[in-house]
Amino acid sequence: MNPTQDFIFLLSGFLIVTVAANQIARLFRHINLPIITGFLIMGLITGPFILKLIPSQSKDSLFFINEISLAFIAFAASGELYLKELRNRFKSIKWMTFSQLGVTFIIGSLVVFLVSSQIHFMDDLPRNTKVAISMLIGIIFVARSPASAIAVISEMRAKGPFTRTALGVTVVKDFLVIVLFSIILSISVALVEGIAFSLTFLFIIIAELVVSFGLGIALSGLLKVLLTLRIHRVAKTVYILAAGYSIYLLNHLIKSISSSYFEKAFLIEPLLVCIIGSFIITNYSRYRYEFIKLINDVSPIIYAAFFTLVG
Repeated sequence: MNPTQDFIFLLSGFLIVTVAANQIARLFRHINLPIITGFLIMGLITGPFILKLIPSQSKDSLFFINEISLAFIAFAASGELYLKELRNRFKSIKWMTFSQLGVTFIIGSLVVFLVSSQIHFMDDLPRNTKVAISMLIGIIFVARSPASAIAVISEMRAKGPFTRTALGVTVVKDFLVIVLFSIILSISVALVEGIAFSLTFLFIIIAELVVSFGLGIALSGLLKVLLTLRIHRVAKTVYILAAGYSIYLLNHLIKSISSSYFEKAFLIEPLLVCIIGSFIITNYSRYRYEFIKLINDVSPIIYAAFFTLVG
């Protein structure tokens, strides 16, 4: 059996599992649990550790589903950042975001570094590597899941000031985490590989963020073009998801080419690109309602595939 047939069988098996998970997960509503809990549990049960309906190699072979889903989640999360609705809550969102971001990152990184001698895989590592790992774990501590928040809010049809504030903090913090993670990751790679932190290195980090912002603006232009097309809504939704996925493909291409010619690979942040593109469409175009409607229509399919694959 050739690799193409293997992939087709694996993808078909996963789609069948996802459809089954979508039906079974609805039963979790009867015990007052969100449907995404059902997706996660079904993914866990059908995965390589219990029933083994989906083999362990699916993580790599089906990773494109994860990237498509993440692009969609970035679109959906940023689509909730409608400035006119959040204007009265800017102060609360600002203080809650920066306090959680700063306190969690600093304390989390410091604690991990101080107990690194008690963590078996960090015990014998060089000091620079311990610092790099501690910073990465610290920034991961800050991260929250806008996908989970949006999925639960959509399922429960929650509305009101508290919901808008909670969602605003989640999305804004996720945006800042993406930016900070890009910076921390680049610094960590430099620490581990022994690359001196110079002005050139700092320039590369800034350039990566600037290029990501530029691509986000370009993506918003592409999304506007797609939204103006007079085609079936399903086809338009597919094109929008393909536009988001193309950012991940572009990132892989840039990383591969740059790593061949330079000491450090040039990295863009696809999630950041998609968030910026969606934010511009939501706040500075006349296609906000159609864009959000298309996202909402496809969200059950994306959430089912994404959370089952995560499980």
